[in-house]
Amino acid sequence: MSKDSRYKVPSIEKFINRIIGFIFYWRLIWVFIALSVIIVFAIHAYNNSIKIDRLQDFSIVLTGGSIMIGIFYSLINYEHNQIKFKHDVKSSKEILTYSTANKMHENELMSNFQAVRIFYSENEGCFKDANWTKIDDFWKEKKEARLSFIIILNYLECISIGVEQNIMDEMFMKEFFKTLFIDYLIKYGTYIDHMCAEQKTNRIFKHFVKLATKWKNEE
Repeated sequence: MSKDSRYKVPSIEKFINRIIGFIFYWRLIWVFIALSVIIVFAIHAYNNSIKIDRLQDFSIVLTGGSIMIGIFYSLINYEHNQIKFKHDVKSSKEILTYSTANKMHENELMSNFQAVRIFYSENEGCFKDANWTKIDDFWKEKKEARLSFIIILNYLECISIGVEQNIMDEMFMKEFFKTLFIDYLIKYGTYIDHMCAEQKTNRIFKHFVKLATKWKNEE
């Protein structure tokens, strides 16, 4: 069950939501029925009251009934709006998740992945030996490859932040990106540590490292 669920039992939540949706859809009819019942009670009160109190009792029943209808109508509107808001948030989350993941297949990003793959294959030994001096020198010679590397990690970092902030669906992203995240963590995790040490900060691609490590440990 989701942590933001308003009810403790999912089946009850669905049942209540269906009832609320049904009542809200036919709300004008329910209001008309309620008004009719109130008028019947008001007339009954009028007919059974002493002459001097008839108008007063009639007004009391109408006023009290109207207030109850108003409160009930406000509650139904509020709950319906909450359900709609929850549905809209879920839809927006799904759209953002899919559109972000789908960027993976865009030509520009695919070209960046290709450039980084080639750079790694040419300098795999230096990465495995943690020879960061040579890697940094090679980056200077191939600035476009370094730019591609930064673009890709920024993309993965963006996904990681989205998952952490719960504005992207983790299950979908995990299914789509888990292999890539773990692969990049294995290949470039220690180089990211080197970048952090060089810049004297632990914030460089920290969300990517955190999420990739989490997915790796779940294997």
